[in-house]
Amino acid sequence: PTDAQSQFGKEDPGIDFKHGMLIANDKPERYLSLLRDFAKECVNDIARLRGHLERSDWQEARRSCHSLKGAAALVGVVRIHALVERLEQVVSDPAAREGRKQLLDDIEKARAAVDRYVVSSSAATPSAAPALDEREQARALSAVSMLAELLAAGDVRSNQVVAASGALIASYLGAPAETLKRQIEAYDYEAAMATLTSALAKR
Repeated sequence: PTDAQSQFGKEDPGIDFKHGMLIANDKPERYLSLLRDFAKECVNDIARLRGHLERSDWQEARRSCHSLKGAAALVGVVRIHALVERLEQVVSDPAAREGRKQLLDDIEKARAAVDRYVVSSSAATPSAAPALDEREQARALSAVSMLAELLAAGDVRSNQVVAASGALIASYLGAPAETLKRQIEAYDYEAAMATLTSALAKR
């Protein structure tokens, strides 16, 4: 295992530890907190995605895939990111949609592996006190994940996310949220992405 991985344990449930330690400023407890938030919100994401697929609502299924893929990329859960990317392709191709159920099951198994990993690692790692309750923290992570994805793409919808969820993002990030907001309003998305990454590392 890598040095970063060894700080958490021997198991590797599809996580990019180098990325994780980068966004967590080399603090395992911070990265575990991000993984914990992701695993909890992922339960709801998978449930929504399953509902869209059962109703054959392909457009909403693609949107859910896109959102979950961005959240997984943000925290370095590479196995789920790859599986959701495949599911997004399957959903977009009518000839390949028969494979959607197996992929969704695989995503749930990968999520459960992350959850087990967090639980086992938390036993040996002091957990940080959450600033928000569980529901609000999950909503905030979802908003931050969407914002990160849009910023990385230089997408002007970043401004809409900040306008709609600014208070929630601020409650999650703290003081850096004000700088982030100003940078986004000035359309300086590269600087905003750097601010967001730094804020997540210090959280």
